[in-house]
Amino acid sequence: MMNAVKVDETHRVRLPMLAPGDYYVPEALGGNAILLQKVPPPPRQMSQAEVLAALDESPIRFTKGWDDLKTEVR
Repeated sequence: MMNAVKVDETHRVRLPMLAPGDYYVPEALGGNAILLQKVPPPPRQMSQAEVLAALDESPIRFTKGWDDLKTEVR
């Protein structure tokens, strides 16, 4: 028989066989069964410097100033 685990107030379940930092997708199998599938970690978010560099390299450019855009949409 497996040891029972309890869900805490923040909807967490502690499973000692899983490594911290790993990502799992829960899948309800119906009834009282849940399957956890390990997935690769999501891509990390860009830093502010990376975002600014990507904006500088982008071919898209604004042709109007902020004040012109504000008057146009209002």
